[in-house]
Amino acid sequence: MMRKHKKKLNKNLGQFLAARLDNGELIKGCLIYKHGSPFTYILTDENIDRMIVDDDGNCKCKFVRVMSKDIREFYER
Repeated sequence: MMRKHKKKLNKNLGQFLAARLDNGELIKGCLIYKHGSPFTYILTDENIDRMIVDDDGNCKCKFVRVMSKDIREFYER
């Protein structure tokens, strides 16, 4: 059985702004990055709301590919 989790990203994980690779639009979310990898992604609040986790703990969610040179930490006031 597939379950859908609805929750906001944990602010303690850190929020980042970056430009989407496909259209340059700035997006905010959690940074997904591995040192040495040519790819960098962001998991947005909207996409985490659509995340599906099955009974075995397998996760299906959509990451947005972003430009590595444009990443900056986001602080809410």
